[in-house]
Amino acid sequence: MSGGGCGPSGRASGGDGEEATGLVGHVSALQKALGWEREQNRALAELARVLLVSSDMEEISWKVLEYARKLTSSPFGFVGYIDIETGYLVCPTMTRDVWEQCRMPERDYVFREFRGLWGWVLRNRRPILTNSPSRDPRSTGVPEGHIPIERFLSVPALMGGVLVGQIALANSERDYVSSDLEAVSRLADLYAVAVMRMWSERELDRYRNQLEEVVRKRTRDLEVAVRRLEEEVEERKRREEELRETAERLRSLSAHLQSVREEERRRIAREVHDTLGQSLTGLKIEISLLSRKLPLDAAGRLAELTEMVDDTIKAVREIATELRPSVLDDLGLPAALEWEAKRFEEMNEVECTLHVENGADVPDKDTAVALFRIAQEALTNVSRHAGARKVEVNLRRAGGELVMSIEDDGRGAEEEDLESPHALGILSMRERAYALGGVLTVRRREGGGTVVEVRVPYG
Repeated sequence: MSGGGCGPSGRASGGDGEEATGLVGHVSALQKALGWEREQNRALAELARVLLVSSDMEEISWKVLEYARKLTSSPFGFVGYIDIETGYLVCPTMTRDVWEQCRMPERDYVFREFRGLWGWVLRNRRPILTNSPSRDPRSTGVPEGHIPIERFLSVPALMGGVLVGQIALANSERDYVSSDLEAVSRLADLYAVAVMRMWSERELDRYRNQLEEVVRKRTRDLEVAVRRLEEEVEERKRREEELRETAERLRSLSAHLQSVREEERRRIAREVHDTLGQSLTGLKIEISLLSRKLPLDAAGRLAELTEMVDDTIKAVREIATELRPSVLDDLGLPAALEWEAKRFEEMNEVECTLHVENGADVPDKDTAVALFRIAQEALTNVSRHAGARKVEVNLRRAGGELVMSIEDDGRGAEEEDLESPHALGILSMRERAYALGGVLTVRRREGGGTVVEVRVPYG
């Protein structure tokens, strides 16, 4: 009984103990898993913080390797990134102590060729987890002097399918499991972000340097262009100053020539009027006296000679008047303008009226002569080109200026004719006005015709 009773009772006691042991183991495994998960999350959080505060790829690579080795209990490993310009793998975590352990003759942290299991990961952009690397078909063996590889785990760092780096680990104290691969993959994702940021910054730096170089070049070109422009401006100013001085000299020369010509006209007119006129008058008197002494048949011939002398005297007087009207010197500008208006009216059969405002007389002979010549030239242009029926000449004072205008009701001058360099008459009038410190304008008259107006200082 007792045996019978003891048997079931003993079996029941043994079953409870096994279940308790299993439960304890399960709880321990969960605690271990939770602890490992916390460690992994802490590592990822710490790495994310490093990525936020640092852009030094060497520091970031070391941090990634530190957490990867700690999470997988791996004594060896490296972390590297792809150089965007060369495509080589740069491993800043390959330090001297690692190479001293490997005792390899070639020591470099830039890999130009991708070999072995780590090279397969880079070429295929796929991870590897193997606890028997020597028997893995993808292995090409271990280089001479390299530490023996007993276990191997490597994950490529990808961003949008683009290979940007790698995490490789070896010789864990235990077999690598899928959770190790998952943890390293998460680290690789963060590392890929850091590499992409580095690429972006380097690309921005490159573009910035290119832009700065372009700006420097454009600035140099602009400075050269500015210097050339300044030189051209200075040269143009110098030439303009030379032209201005030349124009001033030419105007001074023109004014001087006008003055000399007027003086020469006055002298010649006086000589013609006085000398030649007196000689002709004397000749006429002598002929008249001679006609009284000669026979009657010769008197008719002498009468013809007297008429010829009278015509010659008249011609001489007209020539003298053309050269310099004596009325201008004797009676002043208003009287000279009146004489010229009547003469123009008689010669052209065109009505010509003169309006002179009281007090508009000109005591200065040079000004009077210049204004008279301008009026003469304007009336000559009217007779030649205007086809006018009526002309008005006005002389008045306006403030501190003396204003003279000649208006006609003809066909009117065209703008291109007024500004043409061949319009020598207009140019001559303007130069005369300029010599007096005044200004001359020629414009079309409302209702048809042309207005020539000159304004000179008066006071």
